[in-house]
Amino acid sequence: MKILFRVFYFLLFASACNFAQGMYGIASGNGTNVIAAGKNGIIIRSTDGGRNWSSLVISQSQFNSVAASGNKYWAAGNNRAFFYSSNSGLSWLNITISDGFNYNSVYFADSLNGWIAGDSGLILRSTNGGLNWSRQLTGISHMLNSIKFLNSTTGICCGNNGIVLKTTNGGSNWQNISPQSNRKLIDCDIKGNRICVSGEYAVFFTTPLNSISWISVEQNFKTMSDINGIYMQNESSLFTCGGGGFIRKSTDGGITYSYPKNPMLGELYRIHFYDQQTGWAISRKTIAVIRTSDGGSSWHLPEGTTASYVWNRTLQYGYNQCFGDAINTFNSFNKNVIYTLAANKVYRSPDIGETWHQISTIPFAALFSQYLKIHPRDSSKMLALVQYPTRMFYTSNYGVNWIQTSTFISSQIGIPIAEIPGHPDTLYFGTLSTLHKSTNFGLNWVQVSQLPVTDGVCDIEINYNNYEEILISTKHPPRVYKSTNGGVNFTITNSDTSRTGESPAMCTSVYEPETVYHLFYNTNTIDGIYRSTDFGSSWVTASPITMLWGIGYASDDPNMLVAGAWDSMPRPGYITLDNWQSYIETSPLTGQYNSNEAVYVYNKGNVLFQQTTGIYKLNVTYTVPSVGIQTISQEIPEQYKLSQNYPNPFNPATKIRFHIPASAEITQRIVSLKIYDILGKEIAVLVNENLKPGIYEVEWNVQNIPSGVYFYSLITNEFTQTKKMVVVK
Repeated sequence: MKILFRVFYFLLFASACNFAQGMYGIASGNGTNVIAAGKNGIIIRSTDGGRNWSSLVISQSQFNSVAASGNKYWAAGNNRAFFYSSNSGLSWLNITISDGFNYNSVYFADSLNGWIAGDSGLILRSTNGGLNWSRQLTGISHMLNSIKFLNSTTGICCGNNGIVLKTTNGGSNWQNISPQSNRKLIDCDIKGNRICVSGEYAVFFTTPLNSISWISVEQNFKTMSDINGIYMQNESSLFTCGGGGFIRKSTDGGITYSYPKNPMLGELYRIHFYDQQTGWAISRKTIAVIRTSDGGSSWHLPEGTTASYVWNRTLQYGYNQCFGDAINTFNSFNKNVIYTLAANKVYRSPDIGETWHQISTIPFAALFSQYLKIHPRDSSKMLALVQYPTRMFYTSNYGVNWIQTSTFISSQIGIPIAEIPGHPDTLYFGTLSTLHKSTNFGLNWVQVSQLPVTDGVCDIEINYNNYEEILISTKHPPRVYKSTNGGVNFTITNSDTSRTGESPAMCTSVYEPETVYHLFYNTNTIDGIYRSTDFGSSWVTASPITMLWGIGYASDDPNMLVAGAWDSMPRPGYITLDNWQSYIETSPLTGQYNSNEAVYVYNKGNVLFQQTTGIYKLNVTYTVPSVGIQTISQEIPEQYKLSQNYPNPFNPATKIRFHIPASAEITQRIVSLKIYDILGKEIAVLVNENLKPGIYEVEWNVQNIPSGVYFYSLITNEFTQTKKMVVVK
């Protein structure tokens, strides 16, 4: 069965696809059989370590967690949903638990001893494999999100408001050992003599098991990504996942990290290993389960998975109203809020660019915007650079009032302002031929040096590890200059003699401060992307892609970069997950003029392009082959047909056959096959995907569906038909 799922990197996933699925829990009892569970009561099962999957809907409630011991599996979720399988997920038994309501985490230390954590401080324990449960006293009322045990006696649990609980007697007593945090803690783990917990806003704490001396580990996430999942292989080796799809590996208990490459462009929620080599990670945005068989060094989507990359415009403004980098984020209080500037209008988005509303107008009739900066420690302060002529404005009351702070003439393209990393009040501003510095967030400027350029600074980058090292890029001719003394002197490190060429953009990452990328645009034979690993002292060609004008790093994964083109015709975006050793071409962006002024990679799952006419966000759709729906004939039907299911009546499974005809205008269609009960309530989605013309057959298993009359409907844009079937048990 091919399962279609959509990844909307702008928090529109569920609303845009009514049948969208996502996974919340994953476990494996032997490294070969793998079970994941998630939205709408779906269970997906692999018998070959995650290369191929089949699916089954066994509940109408969302599953939040899965546990395994050998061939036994347990799935727990909302509305007291709890199911048990004794045959590696082939069949499931619904077990009624009368206590609690929403179960957020289930864990079994062995085949008999298990625990459930849930809402309102709920912890339940079973000593007979999940058949019966009893409540344990926790003394708290906060939601609990994750529970793990080292053995049948020692375990931990974490939850909202920074709650961490520990037990050494199987949960008969729980001790509150919470660190000093009020953040939501999402996951925890325990191995040997070490505990780790993680949560929203890049929270990560670790402590020895027999201590409460918590260490808060700085993650360096520019956009404060949530750390959703932890898996500890031992006291020293652990993996975390989250954000827009990052996976990080630590070999020192979480103090430092490396960044394994992985193909997921969408929030990862949980990560699980069976042994030191074999592991999986899941996303709440998609059914796709990525896997590793080499200890997390490399990760792979299920075999045969395809993906499409399409841009949606989420904000439209007038033609040529932006010529620079006018997307900015403010993380400290609400990490989902971003801002942009178009001409003299400031817009705010509460959902990482999915929706926008205007919040301010700068009192200057600007033709276009070039730069917007929100102070990361005080969102009432904003700095805006507009053209034409060059004007800089400052506000300290959310844009209610603006004051002009500079009239220096700057280049009309690029991003000629940069802050010293970690010191947001200290900014550099490159004009046509001078470099200026401010130590009060742009209120006042002093000249640092006379630059060896005459046509303007396009971009500025400052070394995260050494603030004295500054790079500037220019146009006409395109060049890159480096300073090692805070901008007093510069020397050319990469150049071209073309008088029409530009070096419009550079980018660097806090995770790899010495690595810098820059672009040459419209420079004949040396057009493309250039890389330096010594902060701009020397350069090599990273990729020969031409006509690029914007480039950006993912804030949560230094392996991912995105570049955009400038052209008079629709051009694609380019995504690399391996530092330009290879790249993915997206669909072309549409618009009046395909000019990608700025590339803003909030994280792996949220990518924005700012064009001269509007802002676009990336939508990725994955299609994963799975067992269940089969093309049973090469014959191309002349018309739609929905056959009667067979057998009918049936128990426990039936097959449904349908025909999709050919069309000169349409080579494939979105086809849905849905099941309804007698009241018209949708209870299952068997198919929801792009299908080519052909004859198909799909099986529906009703193991946990009661006897009665049901209806199944085949739905496309051109055709709808419904038939009746009967379940008899």
